[in-house]
Amino acid sequence: MKLFTKIALNFIGIIVFLILSIYISNMLYLKYFLEDMIIDDLKKLSQDALENKLEGDLSAVKILVLQGNAIVLEEGGLDIPYHMIMPVFNSSGVYVFSHPHFKMEYIAYVLKKGGLTSVVITIKPYYGYALNIISKNLIKISIVFIFIGLLVSLLISRHISRRIIKISVATQKIAKGEDFELKDNSTDEVGDLARSINSLKNSLRLLEKVRREFVANFVHDLKTPIAVIKGYCESTKYLDIDDKEKIKQNMDGIEKQCDYMQNLISNMVELSKISAGIIEKKIEEVDINLVIKQSCEQLKKLAEIEDVEIIIKSLNSPKIKTDLNSFRRIINNLLQNAIENTKDKKVYIEAQKEYVDIYNKTDLREEELIFLFERYKSSKKGFGLGLSIVKELCKILDIKLETFIEDGYIHFRINM
Repeated sequence: MKLFTKIALNFIGIIVFLILSIYISNMLYLKYFLEDMIIDDLKKLSQDALENKLEGDLSAVKILVLQGNAIVLEEGGLDIPYHMIMPVFNSSGVYVFSHPHFKMEYIAYVLKKGGLTSVVITIKPYYGYALNIISKNLIKISIVFIFIGLLVSLLISRHISRRIIKISVATQKIAKGEDFELKDNSTDEVGDLARSINSLKNSLRLLEKVRREFVANFVHDLKTPIAVIKGYCESTKYLDIDDKEKIKQNMDGIEKQCDYMQNLISNMVELSKISAGIIEKKIEEVDINLVIKQSCEQLKKLAEIEDVEIIIKSLNSPKIKTDLNSFRRIINNLLQNAIENTKDKKVYIEAQKEYVDIYNKTDLREEELIFLFERYKSSKKGFGLGLSIVKELCKILDIKLETFIEDGYIHFRINM
């Protein structure tokens, strides 16, 4: 069933429900409340009659019998013989009786006080007649309301369904890769949906751009080491077997490029895990000083190849509770980034109680710091994923990482 038809049927259903509610409520009112209200009015009128307090317009109340100590009033206009009324009312209370000659019922309220008796009579309401009048009027009213409801529902359904159809067309075009902008300035849910789809379209476009850049940069970064390895291999084939020094240089070059590719693939796998949210945290007590020593030892070979000296200025950090593997990855990536980008061939590490600081000489400017943690831009030599991984892992471990330049040195400070 189409949305247009659904909305129209909902409107008609609501109108029918309201009409039935009015009918049923009137029926219940006539059956259960009207007679009680009439009896209450008769009681008051009877009491006022005994106390001679009848005031105001009495045209609807006719004195039927005024004889001796009895006051008999009737509302409705049909006379009842006195001798048929008085024997019925032996005590105070409510009585229902029929007219001796007509098919008509009455309600009487009798009130006795001392030697006086007050009897107030009115015609008993005929519910079937009243309901018949209401039913006839409701049929007319229902036809009018259903017609108006149908007209309103058609207009509203058309308005809403047209907006939904626009959104459906837009999503199909976006799925095909077309540039399509939804224009809906309304503040209702459909307008919110349109704006969400526009936002989704922009996000998808950005994601596609990032994906293309990711693939392009990854392929580009793989091309270089593969080409270098191929060059070393071709060169080695034609070397004299006794030229061990040249062979060793070529093998070292191949090993360096293999390490680079291994690091590239490792970063790719790590970033994929982080993006997929499958990083498992195992919180334990971590010796930061030991992690720094192990990272320096692990990157010692890279430092030698780059001819960089790693200088540990202090190791005074306390143990903290965190995920060991993720924290080690943060330190390794920061150290590797410093080794590959230092300008004076020195990298410094300072571990204090409040922070761990890794810094090196740089030619970066303050305004360039915002690009450091963006993928592909954080390293001129490599793929640029190391610092991006650091940023994501710091978020996961709730670690505050500060980056600033001071006296020509770029600092990566992990606050405890």
